[in-house]
Amino acid sequence: MRLLLVDATACLFRAFHAAPDLRARDGTPTGAVFVLVSILAKLRKQQPSDLVACVMDAPGPTFRHEMYPEYKANRPPLDEDLRAQITPAKEFIRASGCPLLVESGVEADDVIASLARRAAENNCQVVIASSDKDLMQLVGDNITMVDGISDKTYDPEAVRKKFGVNPAQMGDYLALVGDSADNIPGVKKVGAKTAAKWLGEFGDLNSLLKQSAGIRGVVGGNLRAAAEDGTLALSRKLVALKTDLEVGADWEKMTPKPPDESQWRELCERYDFRNLAGALRDFSAPEQAKLESESVVEIIRDESALLKWADKIRRAGAFAFDTESVGGSAMEAELVGFSLAVEGESAYAPLAHLDGTPQTPKARALEIMSPLFADVNIVKIAHNAKRDLHVLANCGVELGGVVEDTKMIAFAREPGDSTYLSALAARHLGVQKESFKDLVDKKTARSFAELDVERAAPYSGLDSECAWRLLKVLKGGMDARARRVYEDLERPLIPVLTRMERAGVLVNADELERLAAELQKRMAELRERAVEIAGERFNLNSPRQLADALDRCGAPFSRKTATGERSTDERVLEELADDFPLAATALEHRRLAKMAGTYAEKLPRMILPRTGRVHTDFSQTGA
Repeated sequence: MRLLLVDATACLFRAFHAAPDLRARDGTPTGAVFVLVSILAKLRKQQPSDLVACVMDAPGPTFRHEMYPEYKANRPPLDEDLRAQITPAKEFIRASGCPLLVESGVEADDVIASLARRAAENNCQVVIASSDKDLMQLVGDNITMVDGISDKTYDPEAVRKKFGVNPAQMGDYLALVGDSADNIPGVKKVGAKTAAKWLGEFGDLNSLLKQSAGIRGVVGGNLRAAAEDGTLALSRKLVALKTDLEVGADWEKMTPKPPDESQWRELCERYDFRNLAGALRDFSAPEQAKLESESVVEIIRDESALLKWADKIRRAGAFAFDTESVGGSAMEAELVGFSLAVEGESAYAPLAHLDGTPQTPKARALEIMSPLFADVNIVKIAHNAKRDLHVLANCGVELGGVVEDTKMIAFAREPGDSTYLSALAARHLGVQKESFKDLVDKKTARSFAELDVERAAPYSGLDSECAWRLLKVLKGGMDARARRVYEDLERPLIPVLTRMERAGVLVNADELERLAAELQKRMAELRERAVEIAGERFNLNSPRQLADALDRCGAPFSRKTATGERSTDERVLEELADDFPLAATALEHRRLAKMAGTYAEKLPRMILPRTGRVHTDFSQTGA
């Protein structure tokens, strides 16, 4: 049994500060809702679960406010554009078929904690979708966390790496450090490093306090003072999560229902979400994901085995392939091996692995495969073919005839959906792929070449097998418009963009160096000008110091940051520029800094030494 718990409130808040300013035709803000629903769809695809619950905060005070009236008192009023998106977010969640839980008097964290603990105790695997550090107290046996935006997964080791303490110590850690956003006092001048150090040495808060007399300095005094006046005990109570709520005791209430298609499409129409209409299928009850391919990936260890595969490909008249490489950019990538697939079979040919396994010499392998890649009568299938074309071109191999790209087919079908192979394989094939970052984790291998061939073969072979199977599934479901876009526009563009990228752009490094020096000189003059206007020296690159300087000049601030600070973003400075010379100076300094950092100083570092040119990556799915 698997339970997915989504911290929908936290996701919506993060989405609001990260999303573009999207609005419906009537002016209703929609950016945060769009990002939230996209995250939820991604989670349903990537985390197939028997039980699901989206949890949101209820309006009004909680038991923590009764305990401490100043709890969260420092937070600015909720932005009206964010407030306007709470109801639409709930509507989309309900239409998706995901159960929505909202409990008064407690926070979403408490509901999640109670559900997670009860499920884990019943041997249910729990995934909490959130980045909230408070919830990291729960991570442990049967409970992991995943950040729905960054896809970062937190197990106990990841929590230790991020905070320096075990999940079981997170409550004590949070109590010591405090939280200005929630107005949790903590201990004065005790930061993350000090708290982690103390807990690493003493184990927990009680043991720390018993031996606090031996802790010297100001922080030692502050620790003892916080213990004596009750501040530390209060902080510990505030960060503690409730795990005994009766909410969700009936597991049936967390069984996802089929999406309400008519309601979903009505919401997409109302809020002008054309790209979300196709995401509805991601909320349908997913098949149980397979952990690996049903087929066994053959390892091609010598020339004779590769020749047999060459004959197999000629008879089939088509094959899927995937290249594995080391190196940075596509122009620098060096071939390590490649996988092949035809109907029902897949194989991996290692060429430059370092584990000592028998391998076909690279030159001989390319000699065997080059005629197949060049044959216009053999269909080649890949996912993100442009990258593979570069890797092969670096070895002197060119492709002829039709190259089918399942990434571009998926893009032509649903431009707003994910085109990652892992997402497509999970959605259309019921296959759960291992991620590259889990495969090459820098503990067992720092690059693909350092992987044991026995580990590399299933990963690469599954890539080719999925591409082969996806071609049939995706192409078979294309309508006339999508087929025309793919066959007349996107597919022919792949080799064109590849040639453009390989040609690169000639850059005059000497001229850019001269421009960079000129920009730095002008920026230094602007910094001195800012000091003259402000009447005292300050750091023009510091938003807070700039805000203080503008404040002293009498400048009004029209916006605040997410943390309640006075905003000095470009829009604010442009509003102030006509009336306040300091704002105009800061604005010009930022523009020159951007020109220097983005172009004059950065472009020369991007020149590939062997060509003397900058080679970019033209993304077909980026628009």
